Amino acid sequence: MPDVPGSTPNPVDTALFQGQKIEAIKRYRAVHQCDLKEAKDAVERRERELRLQEPSRFVDKPSGCLTVVLIVVLCGLAGWAAA
Repeated sequence: MPDVPGSTPNPVDTALFQGQKIEAIKRYRAVHQCDLKEAKDAVERRERELRLQEPSRFVDKPSGCLTVVLIVVLCGLAGWAAA
């Protein structure tokens, strides 16, 4: 499943790099016509390979808790600045 320079990017890899594992599994299933478990296992193997080969290409999203904390802090700062 690797990307070849100058070719169309692999849609599974692209989804993984963007942090969209569920989308990657859907794309894998569409291409390989396999069941959910087989697709999930294959995509997780591919993700491990890619994280070792090209870790800098992954988009890291803040976790849900971190996002909530950031919103609360920013709202607090906005309220403090307005006072």
